[in-house]
Amino acid sequence: MINSNVDLEKAYGQVLKGYSCANKDAVKLRKIGYRNKWNYIVAEGNQVGLAFNFTADHSVYGPVDDMEQFIRLQQYIGKSLFEFVEYLLKRKEIQMRSLCLAALNALSQPLINNYLNQEKSISTYKKGNFDFIKPQDVVTVVGYGGVVTKIYGKCKELHVSDMRPRYLLNTLTIGEKIEYGPENDEKPVINIPGPIIAAFLAMDWCVLGLVHHYYGLFAPVRPTINVKLEKPLQKNPHIEVYTWLYLTKQNDGYMASPVGYANGLPHILAKADALFIAPIGVAEYQAGEEVKVELLHGLESLQKIKHAREKMVFATPKFNLSAETCCKPINLHRD
Repeated sequence: MINSNVDLEKAYGQVLKGYSCANKDAVKLRKIGYRNKWNYIVAEGNQVGLAFNFTADHSVYGPVDDMEQFIRLQQYIGKSLFEFVEYLLKRKEIQMRSLCLAALNALSQPLINNYLNQEKSISTYKKGNFDFIKPQDVVTVVGYGGVVTKIYGKCKELHVSDMRPRYLLNTLTIGEKIEYGPENDEKPVINIPGPIIAAFLAMDWCVLGLVHHYYGLFAPVRPTINVKLEKPLQKNPHIEVYTWLYLTKQNDGYMASPVGYANGLPHILAKADALFIAPIGVAEYQAGEEVKVELLHGLESLQKIKHAREKMVFATPKFNLSAETCCKPINLHRD
């Protein structure tokens, strides 16, 4: 991890020079925000700065486990952004460096605006208008973001699909008061992977259950058997992971090998014999370990299917999926 603030100090020196030439004073800090992916700073005069916080989808330093480092910054609310930046420049923690960069971005905003020609700029943002949503609608939002709070309460049901585990959606806003989010933990969030192909493979779990639930029917359950893993499996312990397996008859049982995601959708659909759902809390399975799997085909038709596979020819795909993108939804709220 980089533990030098030299670049930030040089950038701050340039900002100070710009403010001195423009005969400007730093505005006061209004809010500090910690969000998934981003940290942000809001100051007077609508000066705003953003910077990656290196968590969520872009995690490179692990989860944030010390929220107190943010809470301690409340003392700078209402004070000069210069004073706030000078404090952060003394800190070495990655989140404090991120906030320092966000604050420098906020300070730079009026200096940059002096060189912008507003008349030649192109507006690409239109204010959200959700009047088309009716009270009886069932709405699905792709990606958990601010639009959820704008739609929530306008429709009969609201479902949110997101490829991130629920624990990475936490937010913290520091102003005159400290607020945590999401405000309502009972909001229905379905964790479905973002890539279309991965979502297709996971949707049978989500849609199958929902359809049968709404129609009051019993959802079909796949038969299960115990198999032994031919190779070790590793995963993120914070999520459940779908692993498609190829079964090989051995003595009175079966050995299971994972079907490679990199070979594409046709291979996964055609080659897989069983589905193994690795639960939350488990990070690794050893080779030879016995696990319970769901059969995608009946055992009686397994050999026929294997003979048919030998004649199949597949094109080489132009995409690649990691095992962790194919994760099972971890939170499904139903009334």
